[in-house]
Amino acid sequence: FKLLFAMVDERKKILSERGVGNFAAYLEAGYKDMPLTMVMIDNMAAFKEYFPDQAEAMAALSREAIGVGISIVVTAAAANALSYKIQANFGIKLVLNCNDPNEYANLFGHCRMTPRENPGRGIIMLEKRLLEWQSAIFGKSDKEAERSQELLTFLESLGRHTRSLMKLSQWLRLRIIFLSVTIRRQPMYTV
Repeated sequence: FKLLFAMVDERKKILSERGVGNFAAYLEAGYKDMPLTMVMIDNMAAFKEYFPDQAEAMAALSREAIGVGISIVVTAAAANALSYKIQANFGIKLVLNCNDPNEYANLFGHCRMTPRENPGRGIIMLEKRLLEWQSAIFGKSDKEAERSQELLTFLESLGRHTRSLMKLSQWLRLRIIFLSVTIRRQPMYTV
């Protein structure tokens, strides 16, 4: 985590030099030389077990990171994998179906909502609002590599369709411009 804390300090310095208070203001001001950095920890319970010192530092990092353009994504099988102190630093909470309905209350406070029992169904908190959401796996294959290829093929076909639509819209735009020029050139008769 030394590298991440050094990055936080460096980014604070850059933001201060540019006269902005946080990363969002930095982007609004038109600066683009400092990219958004993403830190991902898969299975927070295992991370805490193997790296207990870094898990303690997570509270400070999660508190300061978002303001300087460092997003942290953490996965956990249970709500208690993250302390309430650390959970409070996460603005977006995304939860799949829980085995115990009380887990929703642990994560979101007084939560009466439970998602439907569909695979990939969950609850997300955005801007202090609870919403139900659905995830899906793209493709027909059971193998990840084949699904990835299906997705690439699909995206390429979208690209071809998009290019065709752009050509059509350009053609239509030219026709509309031609039509408006033709209409303007006709003599106007007044009575």
